[in-house]
Amino acid sequence: MKKSTDKSSAGVKEIARLAKVSIATVDRVIHNRDGVSEKTKNKIQGIILKLNYQPNVLARRLALASRGTIRLAVLLPNISGETEFWQAPLDGVDKAESEIKQYGIEIERYFFDQNDEGSFDKQVKKIIRLKPDGILFTPTFPEESIRLTEDCKKSGIPYVMINSDIPGYDSLCYIGAEIFHSGYLAAQLVNYCVKKDEQILVVKIAREIDNNYAILIGALLKSIEVNHYQNFE
Repeated sequence: MKKSTDKSSAGVKEIARLAKVSIATVDRVIHNRDGVSEKTKNKIQGIILKLNYQPNVLARRLALASRGTIRLAVLLPNISGETEFWQAPLDGVDKAESEIKQYGIEIERYFFDQNDEGSFDKQVKKIIRLKPDGILFTPTFPEESIRLTEDCKKSGIPYVMINSDIPGYDSLCYIGAEIFHSGYLAAQLVNYCVKKDEQILVVKIAREIDNNYAILIGALLKSIEVNHYQNFE
């Protein structure tokens, strides 16, 4: 029987062989991940185009199914009139789930009161008992959040922080604004929008100054100092 020469049948192994790279490198290029030089990336993409390679979505789905259900936990503040900000991230979680649930991925949602450390801690305990395959959370309460990261490390659970970050605790990544640059830019924008004879009052509304607030305020004060703004009090 004549061997098929259909270009669409070319696999990752063949691409790696022609590009003289590892299969892992090809996989990173296919999934648009970092860690590959521009020269190597262009070479691999050229081979993919030449071979008319199409990722086998069905095979990926079957591979995931063989591992069983992948459960992810999301910990966010309650949605209310005061915390409507979190509706957008929650909508994003819902949208992501609708796109990936066909691959055997489930998302468990947990909510806490932003003014109650106890409610945060209670939800953290529920999540740890669940033993999810990954966690997305906002570290509203630093001490409790650090304990969560320590529990995750002991259990081998990867985690991602959103909106606020706690540097130095080995999260997979941080999703949110760069805090120092945000504070620095805020001072510039506010100063730009007011007249010379108007005053700007900076008020702290948080109950405690955690690391993120300290960085934000420090950046704002630095911007005032460097740019010689006179309107701030």
